[in-house]
Amino acid sequence: MNLKVNSYGIIRKRALKYWLKKTKRKREINTFNDDFSKSLDCTWQNKAEKLGYNHISIFCSLGEWSTNLTDLLFEEKYDNLKYDDDYEIIFRIYTRYFLIISEILEDFVLINKEIKILKDKKTAGKDLENDIFKENELKNLSEYINKIFKHKFENIHLHNHHIDKCFLDIKDSRRSWNFDYKDIISVENLELKYSDSVCIEIPKLSYVIDVVIKCYIKIEKEFIKNEKYFNRLCIKFDKK
Repeated sequence: MNLKVNSYGIIRKRALKYWLKKTKRKREINTFNDDFSKSLDCTWQNKAEKLGYNHISIFCSLGEWSTNLTDLLFEEKYDNLKYDDDYEIIFRIYTRYFLIISEILEDFVLINKEIKILKDKKTAGKDLENDIFKENELKNLSEYINKIFKHKFENIHLHNHHIDKCFLDIKDSRRSWNFDYKDIISVENLELKYSDSVCIEIPKLSYVIDVVIKCYIKIEKEFIKNEKYFNRLCIKFDKK
């Protein structure tokens, strides 16, 4: 299929390739399940078995849940939608990505809280950021997802007077749409106020996928650094 310039399909295919490569997942065409036997999820499972544990439910569950991303990234029926003409439809597609990713990020925050015995989710999230994310990057992204895609009643539902959407997956999207935005609602700026010149900036698909991958990498580093962290998680989720 020859995809049009600025079509969703071009971005989707690029993100799919990146996701499969970084997570070491595989999926055959016209099938509906991932082979993630070489992923960190299964690497952790195998390590636990070698240490004498039984099946560790969270590793398998996290791997299965992350397969939701592959499902979306393999879906081709929206490929010819264009970001400038069909942005409301594409916004709904991105909503599904962000809702799935939000749950994965919360899992990693709670994993970090459990293995390090941290006092609360806020502390665990800040600790998870260390050495791999910018300061408050996870916090800002989580708040953005909550206000734009999840807890909408006191947020976007109060302001959504047909707010324009700018997708960073399109190069220079603000200028190419010929809008003069004075107010940009973004990950860095969550001041939800409406005017005739406001828009919601949507992060790149590859960026939010990379955030998930970095969380996997960070937890793996913690397991390597201190095996008691790995053991704590195994003890909690071991199938007796």
